[in-house]
Amino acid sequence: MHRFTSQPRFTWLALVVGVVGVVGVAGCDSGAAEARAGTAGVPPAAGSSAAPSAAPARGGGDAFEVIVAGAHHAGTHRGSGTLGCMVYNGLWQATWEAPEETGLSALMLQLKEVPASGGSSTKLSFTAVFGSQVVADAVTGMMDVHGSEFGRDGRGMVTREGKGAVIRVEGTAQQGARVTAVLRCASVDVMS
Repeated sequence: MHRFTSQPRFTWLALVVGVVGVVGVAGCDSGAAEARAGTAGVPPAAGSSAAPSAAPARGGGDAFEVIVAGAHHAGTHRGSGTLGCMVYNGLWQATWEAPEETGLSALMLQLKEVPASGGSSTKLSFTAVFGSQVVADAVTGMMDVHGSEFGRDGRGMVTREGKGAVIRVEGTAQQGARVTAVLRCASVDVMS
């Protein structure tokens, strides 16, 4: 397991989030990411009832799991750290980044038309970035999953768990890989 710390900063992810009209971006605190290449099978089909497998981080914090099948970054990538989970007027978002990491280094999710109480939607955008964001030309890949607004098969579901939530995203990335992501938010900021 790779361990790292990152200081709050505005990187390319903050720029992308700002461009697409997200309500706000929170800097990351310490976290950890782990990749197990070649351990991913074919993720469950969209709409399946398979239980999320991302376990809460120590102390009940945020955690995530991204499974990529059929691409250069195939495998199961797990980690923890502040996901910055929030919902505003039916728009759910979560961001995480560790710019120095050479494996999975950033996640960004927007899921539209899902109430604060939870639900599902095919209107989403999810990006996973691989490779260091602080070394020139070190980003080695991006997996983009989109939903119906982009004519893609992406689907997202939010299940509330007390003050927190589990967000599951499934779909075929633009690059052709099958991607399943489970984000476990220890708490969710409900903006008004």
